[in-house]
Amino acid sequence: MTTLLAIAGISRVEISTLEVPATGEMVRGDDRLYSIPRMVLRPQITLAKEEDRERALRLAHKAEQVCLVSRSMTSEIRLEPKILVDADVRETDVLEAL
Repeated sequence: MTTLLAIAGISRVEISTLEVPATGEMVRGDDRLYSIPRMVLRPQITLAKEEDRERALRLAHKAEQVCLVSRSMTSEIRLEPKILVDADVRETDVLEAL
């Protein structure tokens, strides 16, 4: 996700926090060797400003397309981003504390 951070910086979209949980499917082939044919990345992107929400979603998909690591892998990679804004996070933290 360093590609996303670089693109966001160039695009002047301020990312407060970035977490990228991932899951993958490991299979054993007929040759008895293991591979990971599919991966799902679920980046949770927290932004400083609400008005950057749509741009951040577009930038996440653009980063996936141009990422050197993603382009070098033969596995299917699916991206399921979740975009938050700092105000959303603070409100959720307060509600969870109640």
